[in-house]
Amino acid sequence: MMRLNQLMLLAIFGLLLTSCSNLKKLPKGEKLYTGAKIVFEDTIKDKKEVQGELKKLLRPIPNSKILGMRIRLSLYNLAKPPKGKGLNHLLRNKWGEPPVLLSKARPDYTATVLNNYMWNHGFFKSSTTAEIKQDEKTGSVVYTITAGHRYTIDTIGFPQDTTKLGQLIRAQEEKTLFKKGKYFDLDIIKDERSRIDAALKNYGYFYFNPDYLLVQVDSTLKGSVNLFVKVKERTPRSAMVPYRIKNIYIYPNFYTTPDTLLLWKDRVSYPNYKIIDTAKLFKPRVFENIVTLRQDSLYSRSAHNVSLKRLVDLGAFKYIRANFEKLRDTMPLLNASFYLTPIEKRSLQFQVSGNSKSNNFVGSEVQLRMKNRNFLKGAELLDIALAGGFEKQVGGTQVSTNAYSLTGDINLYVPRFIVPFKLYKLTTPFVPRTKFSLGYEFLN
Repeated sequence: MMRLNQLMLLAIFGLLLTSCSNLKKLPKGEKLYTGAKIVFEDTIKDKKEVQGELKKLLRPIPNSKILGMRIRLSLYNLAKPPKGKGLNHLLRNKWGEPPVLLSKARPDYTATVLNNYMWNHGFFKSSTTAEIKQDEKTGSVVYTITAGHRYTIDTIGFPQDTTKLGQLIRAQEEKTLFKKGKYFDLDIIKDERSRIDAALKNYGYFYFNPDYLLVQVDSTLKGSVNLFVKVKERTPRSAMVPYRIKNIYIYPNFYTTPDTLLLWKDRVSYPNYKIIDTAKLFKPRVFENIVTLRQDSLYSRSAHNVSLKRLVDLGAFKYIRANFEKLRDTMPLLNASFYLTPIEKRSLQFQVSGNSKSNNFVGSEVQLRMKNRNFLKGAELLDIALAGGFEKQVGGTQVSTNAYSLTGDINLYVPRFIVPFKLYKLTTPFVPRTKFSLGYEFLN
């Protein structure tokens, strides 16, 4: 124990000596960058929060310290240029880190980045300057920020036109992220544009995206801003009209071969979709409650996502891809196609285990598990588990009988509720299931 303490003290002493020599091993004419400091000239609210976010933007990041020592830099300087995968390679490339030099700092650029952050968060009259502080072998940067007044939101405006798109955007005003009296924040503006876009996607605006929304900022008021949401003038026509689903095609046995898409003679039409299943692996009604998009209805991003999640949760497909194709028609129409590659239908798992107990019994068990992932061509899962084992006494004075066991379980999972009454259609992304179980256990 005493020798271990001596070795630890020796190691710490060695690292201290190495730390002292870190500055001596800098390249000629270079200085070690020791970090940056942010100083505010005026008083602002939530100073610690703002300063914390600004520190995340500082570059470069100085060499790390442990207990005030640049240990990783010391390990780097201990090594010679590596010629292979030996100790020098570990010290230089794994455990150590090279010196961060003052010449790598870009104070003017970083000052611009910091000032942009201030402007994006309501400090419209802020200014930032950078000053380099140098010693004989080290250097740092001090960023001085004059923040000024932080602007808050006053008036919030949404489109007042009578177009269908304008009315839908105006309907989102009730749940807007813009709140009167809150600080201006560019991130909130981006989130609001994404929120409105997500709502429009559920009303058929398939080709709309957040970049087509403009939030005009009027900062001419004293200390506050007015925000006005509008659609950009150069927005493509395809993004300003709602699209309907004309046809839904489902390929439940899709492989990347051209023949898969050409076998239209095997198409089976249902009221809401068309199945192209050349091998007839699945019953067409399987997808009745899985694909929630509807033919002759407006496209909905929510129904799109729920359909994909249900197909994944079904557990019968290895690869799932959805594709939407714009039709060359005078009407804004889409064809939806779901390409599904089935997972291996059957699987078999075999396991042997052994055990030894303190009461001088030893034993072994054999387990066999079989799965059929499309048992009745309706994406049902048949799970059969069989197990057999024994225990035998191999020593000790107490005489006991040997023990044997045999167990079997059969579970059938059907991807729908089987009940004697009618259920409302669920809108959750998870597939409902009914489980049938049969079990047997024999112990001797």
